[in-house]
Amino acid sequence: MNTQARLEKNSPAEAPQRARIRGKGGGWVAFALLLLLILAALGLILYHWEDISLRISQPLLDEERAKCQARLSALSHKIPEPPPHPSALEQPSETMRRWTELTGAPPQWPQDLLEPGSCTEVEQDFRALCEELDRKPYLQGRLPAGGSMELFSGIARQLSANLPVASGEMRLPGAVVANVFHLFRVVGRDRLEVLKRILLQEQALSEPAAIVIYRWLAAQEKCWRENSVASSSSLEEYAAFFLNTLGGQGYLRRRPPKLAALTGFYSLVVLEGAALAGRNPHGLDLGPHIAFFRELIKSQELVFKDRYLEILSNMEVRWKDLSKTSSETRRP
Repeated sequence: MNTQARLEKNSPAEAPQRARIRGKGGGWVAFALLLLLILAALGLILYHWEDISLRISQPLLDEERAKCQARLSALSHKIPEPPPHPSALEQPSETMRRWTELTGAPPQWPQDLLEPGSCTEVEQDFRALCEELDRKPYLQGRLPAGGSMELFSGIARQLSANLPVASGEMRLPGAVVANVFHLFRVVGRDRLEVLKRILLQEQALSEPAAIVIYRWLAAQEKCWRENSVASSSSLEEYAAFFLNTLGGQGYLRRRPPKLAALTGFYSLVVLEGAALAGRNPHGLDLGPHIAFFRELIKSQELVFKDRYLEILSNMEVRWKDLSKTSSETRRP
């Protein structure tokens, strides 16, 4: 019976049915494998989606960018930039504005500062300064007949005729006190008060006024020899007074730093010019004074600061050469 059952079970008639059953099982396995492959592909796509989307969209982006650039280059006028805020605009300094009012032109460095050449130009600039001061309300009724020009001319004549002690004041009884009160004693209280008022009110004019007055004084013997208000020797004495005496240095320390710097600068110009011409009666060593006023000028707001510093640097080199030559000449 068991043998017969096995024979019936393995009979040829049942073989196709068993094949169909095995075929159904293999189809499910293939479907599962395909599903797994699809899911893995989707996972890879999602994982690299940013790179894939960039590769797909990049040609479109490049095309749109090229179109925009073509449209921008086709514009006939560029889009103007917005104007800066008024507070950001550079405003001319008060000194430059006043300089223009005084001279009728923006600040210009006079090429003949060390040796004024044009007497007419020197006189015109000096008259312009005096006329500017004559119009000031605070000076009305306080100026002498002839206005500011007579004020400056009179003071220059008085100072030139009454020289201070420019060296050796410590060896002379009363010389220190005399130097301290020299300007007050020679110029007088009233005129000195007017000068102080001008210095206080016209600080913006101190730099152009210093250039104008120095050129006017330096050109006296050349341009107005018969009616000179100051000699070159008197300028040298006062330059040495400001640099070399307690009275002169005390006077500069009581003035605003800008005025002290300008006074020291022009005193050095005068004394170096005298030394180059073979005159140094007080035997001053200008080296320490050059270094001192160079540092003082650096700290001041001056229109021509760079030019002053350049002149002092060149002066320092010349002075070292001059001092070396003088020491070699004095050797036995």
